[in-house]
Amino acid sequence: MILKLNGLLEHLTRRKIFGQPNIVCQRFLEVFRTHGIATSQIPRLIPKLKLADLQSVEKLIDVLEPELIDQVAKIFGVRVPWLEGVDDRIYDYLASCKEPNVILEHINTVLANGTSKWDQPIRILTTRKKLDRNSSEVQDLAPVVVEKIAELGEEPVFRYHVYLDGFPWDHPPARIELKALARIIYTKLGITAPLYEVSEPEMDALLEGRTIPGFLRNVCHHSTPSLEDYALAKTESVIAKEVEELEDVLRYINKCGLNGFSFVTSPVAVNADESAGQETSQEKRNESVKANAVKAANTKHARTNGIKQRFVAFYGDHASEYESKSAAAKTFFNRVLNDKERLAFKDINTAQRVFLEALRQAGTTPQQ
Repeated sequence: MILKLNGLLEHLTRRKIFGQPNIVCQRFLEVFRTHGIATSQIPRLIPKLKLADLQSVEKLIDVLEPELIDQVAKIFGVRVPWLEGVDDRIYDYLASCKEPNVILEHINTVLANGTSKWDQPIRILTTRKKLDRNSSEVQDLAPVVVEKIAELGEEPVFRYHVYLDGFPWDHPPARIELKALARIIYTKLGITAPLYEVSEPEMDALLEGRTIPGFLRNVCHHSTPSLEDYALAKTESVIAKEVEELEDVLRYINKCGLNGFSFVTSPVAVNADESAGQETSQEKRNESVKANAVKAANTKHARTNGIKQRFVAFYGDHASEYESKSAAAKTFFNRVLNDKERLAFKDINTAQRVFLEALRQAGTTPQQ
């Protein structure tokens, strides 16, 4: 009778009722595997763990303390609740919200932290590799900032920062913003922004924060075409695409002041005298770079954060009037926000994702 009851509860909840510790172990090992790290290599990144601790789930459960889970979440930039099996969202919401400098500053941060420009710090996931602004097909793109966090032997280990707001190619503001980013990165760093094709379901999972794009570590860092080919003149690229829109891209770059942006192309230098007997100067500078990037992003997102808070309050007052949170989000976007406020989002789908994420952060789980 007990076994039947357990089976019924498992069917109803779609989660093993006494499997929470097992889920934590599975995800703990999965996050290493997805980033290209074999189980036997884990102690090289986490010296506190011994090979004996990794021999079985039972042994791993004994050593998986909250501090260790927090440490691994920080290393790979994933959410603690996901590692703990509480929900299925791997990443926190990361967005540029029509502020191209956010992504450029992010690239600067990883360059300052030791990522080489030859590690290809910006890569673009897309549902269609050969983009066409006049096509009616789905052409969603998602920038991924790639950060090198370690080396095991001669193999680098990367952390992935996925911009979850998405960039639909058929939406001119989003398209021109991406083209401008690619052009600035190419002209100032001398590197391409390669395109990697994924399926539409894979892109949906990515934009919902449910996928680690670990496959990027094993793919070629070049593509034909690359994103910058859509933002260059024929004299700059023999395979330049959509050159008729280049003037719009250049105007956007001038409007946003992107021509004056300067990249760090090597790690910040360390002063040996300052580093003796304490944290290295490099580490302190890195923390300063991170803090400045976060501060800049928070300043730029202040208006969007205010809108998100208003939506949470709106939903709290009117939840019973809507069949779903998604419906409430669409109504809030279309009828409550004014024209200027709506411009803070690329489109209604992006706004909907942002609003649902705000509800998640406020402690509610959105229904679709």
